Amino acid sequence: PPHPKPLPFDRAKYLTTAKRRKIISFDIFDTCLLRTTQRPTDVFLIVESLVDIRVQGEAIPFARARELAEKNARKNAIGGEVTFDAIYQAFETLLPISHEEVVLYPNKIIQELYKELKQAGKRIIFISDMYFPKEILNDLLLKNGFEADEIYVSCEYQKNKHDGELYDLVLSKEAVIGPDILHFGDNYRSDIEQAQQRGLKIGHFHNAYLPQSYFNNCLRAQKYTANRDITSCAVGLAQKNRLSQ
Repeated sequence: PPHPKPLPFDRAKYLTTAKRRKIISFDIFDTCLLRTTQRPTDVFLIVESLVDIRVQGEAIPFARARELAEKNARKNAIGGEVTFDAIYQAFETLLPISHEEVVLYPNKIIQELYKELKQAGKRIIFISDMYFPKEILNDLLLKNGFEADEIYVSCEYQKNKHDGELYDLVLSKEAVIGPDILHFGDNYRSDIEQAQQRGLKIGHFHNAYLPQSYFNNCLRAQKYTANRDITSCAVGLAQKNRLSQ
């Protein structure tokens, strides 16, 4: 039987809405950039096989260590957001950015919309709750075919989308009001609810717009096992392949 069909993404509707907006903003991860893994955190399972992590001289699985490090770092961070360096300061071996790059690829559906908006002369900005600094995000976007007029990232301002304060900062920096911005993102609270509360127009991009596979629904999140990274990559790569067709 055929794979489940994705929901149609109404690009024409958003292009019409965009004509009346001064600025178009995009979330980055899971909106503009996708990963070839079933879940975002599964990238750490891949890195685990490539990098030897030792904390206080004791070997520790990278995936588990990385998630715990971020959790602990957030507890001590102002506004709940942390920098890339803060997350890895407990590790004797740091993760090269190249390991994150290898699993990222552009979301073709969003990229086609982006290109039309860019050609129309719209100001394009990116807003992200992330621990990567602006320079790294800009490099990742450029390598995947996105050019930013500006990037606002939570770790550099100690404000995030999740509680809405990063949107307040964006509106102030850009000297506009909420309805002047059309924002695209995947997270319902961070990209939809908090943006709408400030008057932004929104485009909710969710998984239902992506090519669906039976694997997406039948495979549940696994604990740390030898097979989880293989399973996750199989699901992620299958989605990437179907998206490119």
